Amino acid sequence: MNQRTQPLGMGIWIAIGFVVVLALMVALGATGLRYVAEANQRLKEIAQSNNIKTEFATLMHSALRERALSMHALPILADPFDKDAEIQRFNTQGAIYVGARERLERMSLNHEEKRILAHILELTREAQPEVQAVVEMAVFNDNQQEIFERMRSVAMPRQRAIAEQVGILLELQREQTATAVRNAEASYEHVRNLMLGLGTVALLMGVSIAWIVSKRVTRQAK
Repeated sequence: MNQRTQPLGMGIWIAIGFVVVLALMVALGATGLRYVAEANQRLKEIAQSNNIKTEFATLMHSALRERALSMHALPILADPFDKDAEIQRFNTQGAIYVGARERLERMSLNHEEKRILAHILELTREAQPEVQAVVEMAVFNDNQQEIFERMRSVAMPRQRAIAEQVGILLELQREQTATAVRNAEASYEHVRNLMLGLGTVALLMGVSIAWIVSKRVTRQAK
């Protein structure tokens, strides 16, 4: 009775061991798949959100710089055709700025991004009449000293305030991108350690079962 019960009990323990090994292998595979899904999501956040927001903010910053250059060039241009071309360039850069800002506003934004964009919109509305007045003075007024004084004291400070807020938005996007990368690296390290642990346990269980089975077979052969 004891001789028949002993192999039966050993077989149960071996079966349990195999089930545990299989469960560990399944957990290992599931952990790997979960990490792949999380890594893919973080890459999408970086590529489809932070990078696109950075691109739009860079467009805004570049357009502001080009408009400032055009505004400074207009008073010193004597040829009406050159002035007209510069005004068209000035307006084109304005359209690029507005388009980039509006596309940013349509994206999924956090509270800080919404706050910065709202402040940029407020500053833009305040600056637009002053900037437009300087452009009109450059077209219809030949007094360069008066134009540059209006530009220096009124228009440029307001343009600079907008550029500073766009710069803050750009820095925020860089910080968020760096945070997303750090989170991805931390997730990788966590999952790697977990997979190594599960893999080690599964290997030890497999080796133990193989040793028990081989020992049992050797004993029976004797």
